[in-house]
Amino acid sequence: MIGEIFANLFLKVSERIKDPSERKALIQHAVDFFDESIIHLLQEERLVIVSLRKEDLHYFSRIKEIDYDISDSDAFHVSCAIASHCQRFVTLDKKLLKDSFRSTMRKEFSLVITSP
Repeated sequence: MIGEIFANLFLKVSERIKDPSERKALIQHAVDFFDESIIHLLQEERLVIVSLRKEDLHYFSRIKEIDYDISDSDAFHVSCAIASHCQRFVTLDKKLLKDSFRSTMRKEFSLVITSP
């Protein structure tokens, strides 16, 4: 999710704001806000940042069985969330947000997939 936020931030801002100083100020403000928000959520233990581990791959094949259209990287991320016993997975990915996929993830793994 963090990568998606920054990718969209830089792509959209550069498309819409042509003045370099305005663009730099807006991006700096967004990064500062994001930094404060992440630190706050981590301190309150409402956000967990995890890395992919070998044992997380256990769920990968099941996710691909449920919906083969899910990209490998997204399947790895969801696997990691399941293995880490996350309650919620936040994404902008349309394939992960499909009702049928979300429903199956909730039933099989108690993982709620939601958009921000």
